[in-house]
Amino acid sequence: MNKKSFKWIATILSLAVLLISILLISSCSPGATYKDVIVNRFDLGFLNEEDYNGGDFDESKVVKSLTLDGDTNSYMVINISYTLEDDLGEDKSFRFYIRFENPKILDVVVEEAPTSNISEKIEDGKQIIEASFSLPEKAQESRDMRIILRLMPLREGVAGYFTNLLENDFIVRMKGHSSIHDSVQTREPYISYISNGDGTYVVSAVKDEFTDLVIPDRHRDGGKIVGIADYAFKNCSKLTRVTIGDNIESIGYRSFANCNNLSSVTMGANVKSIGVEAFSGCSSLSTVSLSEGLTSISSEAFSNCTSLESISLPRSLSGLGADVFLNCSQNLTSEENGITYVDNWVVGADSILTEASLREGTLGVAASAFSSCELITRINLPKSIVHFTSIKTCPNIIIANVDEESERYKSVNGIIYSKDGTEILLYPKGKEQIAFTVPNGVIKIGESAFYGCSNLTRILLPDGITSIANNAFSSCSNLCIINIPEGVSDIGDYSFSRTKITSIELPSTVTTIGKYAFGYCSELTTATIPGSVTTIGDCTFYECKKLDSITLGEGITYISQEMFRYCKALKSITIPTTITKMHWWAFANSGICEIYYDGTEAEWNKIENKSNPSYVITYHFKPTEE
Repeated sequence: MNKKSFKWIATILSLAVLLISILLISSCSPGATYKDVIVNRFDLGFLNEEDYNGGDFDESKVVKSLTLDGDTNSYMVINISYTLEDDLGEDKSFRFYIRFENPKILDVVVEEAPTSNISEKIEDGKQIIEASFSLPEKAQESRDMRIILRLMPLREGVAGYFTNLLENDFIVRMKGHSSIHDSVQTREPYISYISNGDGTYVVSAVKDEFTDLVIPDRHRDGGKIVGIADYAFKNCSKLTRVTIGDNIESIGYRSFANCNNLSSVTMGANVKSIGVEAFSGCSSLSTVSLSEGLTSISSEAFSNCTSLESISLPRSLSGLGADVFLNCSQNLTSEENGITYVDNWVVGADSILTEASLREGTLGVAASAFSSCELITRINLPKSIVHFTSIKTCPNIIIANVDEESERYKSVNGIIYSKDGTEILLYPKGKEQIAFTVPNGVIKIGESAFYGCSNLTRILLPDGITSIANNAFSSCSNLCIINIPEGVSDIGDYSFSRTKITSIELPSTVTTIGKYAFGYCSELTTATIPGSVTTIGDCTFYECKKLDSITLGEGITYISQEMFRYCKALKSITIPTTITKMHWWAFANSGICEIYYDGTEAEWNKIENKSNPSYVITYHFKPTEE
């Protein structure tokens, strides 16, 4: 069976699920009794290939059928049955993993846990894996819930080693709410909406029958229409003009992609973000009116809009992605001294430049604008500049200057600070010094301020520092010595990731540690988290393979997802009694074999989730008092 056959199978399955969804929806009139489960999202594919892109199949493992059913009990139960085309060989044991998420805010995870009821059988030479699970109590508190389901084979003899076999996701309705027809997917003539569960809606789809489309401010029930979903208008070939309502705040991924007759887009007053490739391939698009409050345009949002000859970027814009205007009309851009502009933003530069001077009036620099400029050693920014984050990617810049008349920034010895000197914003990557002392008066290390400064081995921070922002020292690949002074309260995402620091002892003023803050620190051996820390992000010590000693203070209540994943040298850990929840992947693929708990076994059993049951771990508890 060739790859084309597998894609036909996926297409047939998707159409079958879509038909079932339509039948379920049509059977639910307002106020009617409704089914507990509606499949309105169905993605089928295999995740055990690194190049998986949602459409390719591993030809040795093929799903033949999938059924989803909800019962009428007080707790909804989902029953899943997979029929595999071929025997999986060494993979003798399986476990389903279920992740419950809010479908609007996908990084809010309600619960993730393995199923407890799973069986395998062989029928007509085919391997069938079946499982069922109940929605957790927390999930039932949410109006709508996205479920991601993974089938993962456990290879014999390798404890805790899993390979994703496949993933499906779908959206369910919780009991105790009005009908699906009213609340999950409602339809105006030609336009479909999905409820966010809070009285607001996003546009989800439209029939390809419109030529001049006005997206209204409100749904027919009065709820605000606040977004346009991914793919909502993709390939609508008849569409020529779009007017977007004033309540729309976001335009999703490829939402208008390849609408090849779309010539005019007028955005309402409140659009804040435009997603990746949102209007890509709209070859007739010549007129775009952007919202005055727009803050971000993601990569390739207007790529291949070959008729787009002019656009006015609002002053509110703070982020312009890579290749936003790739392959647009040459009339859209202007060039001066080897630097390419769209309106008041830099979008590219000549790779042979050794010094770059941005013209006055420039407000920002797009992502990757200087990505090919390896020869630039000096860059001069005008007094008008506001957003220059992306120049931090230039590998050989030694001097970064800002016009002395700038009201926002100043440069000292080629390093950029806020005008009042309280925040360091850019230390050029090309500087050859191996040590640097941050001057007194600085209280914040800005986002990505030292990102990728591989020459630095030692950094001294002054007293008075209170905040270390996201990516502040990330990828300083030779940084092995740095102090974190008393007074620091926040340590941002990825702030010290991919450095060579060997030990961490945080001061008692730190309260928050971001995700991956110390991830991939290949030389880190010891870490002490004080009791003042109450929040720790996911994957904090991800792949710190030499970490063999960790002390957790009594302030934290949650051991986060993959917090110690791939910490191979970490053999034991002591858990304080303040912990109330432990993500079951917290120690995935680590060396943990012993857990010491400061409380009794009865107290331990009250902790939510705890560790993956496949791990071979010895637990030590305090004896129960007589």
